[in-house]
Amino acid sequence: MLESLLREYGYGFVFAGSLLEGETTVALAGLAAHRGYLELLPVIVVATLGATLGDQIWFHVGRARGVEFLESRPEWKSGVARFESLLQRFDIFLILAFRFLYGMRLLGAVAMGTSPIGVLKFTILNFLGAVLWANLVAFGGYFLGQAIEALLGNIAAYEEWIFLGIVVIGAGFGGLRTLKRRRRAAKPAN
Repeated sequence: MLESLLREYGYGFVFAGSLLEGETTVALAGLAAHRGYLELLPVIVVATLGATLGDQIWFHVGRARGVEFLESRPEWKSGVARFESLLQRFDIFLILAFRFLYGMRLLGAVAMGTSPIGVLKFTILNFLGAVLWANLVAFGGYFLGQAIEALLGNIAAYEEWIFLGIVVIGAGFGGLRTLKRRRRAAKPAN
């Protein structure tokens, strides 16, 4: 069942997952490529395109309605302030690397949209950062598959549990991040 789902919908899942903070999706796709269900190069290309498009959309949301959008999310206030401070000092590096900062991808793209960074500059650097991100995460999943096989031998009998475990871990991190943001937003200002 897993094999047929991956073969039929795998690249669609990669694209959809990489539109948002899709590390888990792309890492799973890298693992699926190691298992032969997907091809690694198309996984990287699809993840790059999805990540680039998603970040471009959120950048333009920031351009069009950024201040209102950010004000409607008080749990992001401290993250935005921290991000804007970094952006003033390291704009090129931050555009290339913001997707690697845990929990900052969507927030970062919106915050950059509210900044004076030019659209062309953001677009080019965003694409280059997405290429780097997609390669590192997809290869990470691919090599994770190799490491698991080195430990367990042929993982065919365990692969559904391995994929499920990675999904649960990814969802757990996402849930913890959301909970942490909500707690931070609920704390009264000093």
